Amino acid sequence: MLALLMLQTAHAQRPAEISFQDRPVLPEGRMGERVQSLLETLNSGSPDRVRRFLSEDCDESFRKVAPVDRHIGVFLSVHRDTGGVDFHGVRSYTPERTGETVVIVKDRNYGSWRAAVLRFTGAPAFLIAGINFNDARTPSDVGEPLLSRVEAEHEIEALVNRLVEKRVLSGAVLVARGEKILLTKAAGEADKRFHVPNNVDTKFNLGSMNKMFTSTAIVRLVEQGKLSYEDRISKYMDESWLPREVTDKITIRHLLTHSSGLGSYFNAEYQQS
Repeated sequence: MLALLMLQTAHAQRPAEISFQDRPVLPEGRMGERVQSLLETLNSGSPDRVRRFLSEDCDESFRKVAPVDRHIGVFLSVHRDTGGVDFHGVRSYTPERTGETVVIVKDRNYGSWRAAVLRFTGAPAFLIAGINFNDARTPSDVGEPLLSRVEAEHEIEALVNRLVEKRVLSGAVLVARGEKILLTKAAGEADKRFHVPNNVDTKFNLGSMNKMFTSTAIVRLVEQGKLSYEDRISKYMDESWLPREVTDKITIRHLLTHSSGLGSYFNAEYQQS
């Protein structure tokens, strides 16, 4: 895992106008019981607990949205990503958002704020009819002062150490401000079988992260007038890869938006190469 963190310590952004308030209490009655059950399920990491939650606290319409195994997969994924969550409050908005209850929690891995947006059936059961998990803005009753450079470095290093201890992070971290590198750190193992430790020079498989760099480079070339989004790719490649009748139909825009129709190249030939 390669983490690139960009840090701004000199100037605080002007805070957005607060249009919400957070109250550190669960809803009353059955709705509060459903929310408490949701939190316990998220923190359990247990497929059996998820099944019980779906059966006892959720409406049939929600259960039918996906197979049970997929529901379980989502809950276990949230548990892995967050390391569990701690309840902070229920958020209300101005103007009011009807038909949804927004529960604000703090995840235990990263210390970030998450929102569970819930829809309930009517009284008296108040079964859960919908759940969406989103990132959330900092609660209205929590202050987050701008950190100095040294404080920020200490916070980031503590975060990295915590993630390593929980076996969430294995990789290298680079923190920079402008051209100045503030912190480099490696953690975990590059090869768990042979216990080879990561270092700051370890090479990682970037996977699809290279698409961001490619897209940015293409935009720069377009700005410089060196190519056009509507150029056919036959202008830049011969028939050693694809026949001309195909490349004449595909534009650079198609490639950037994954709409060329080429399909997946992770086929048997690729696996054997």
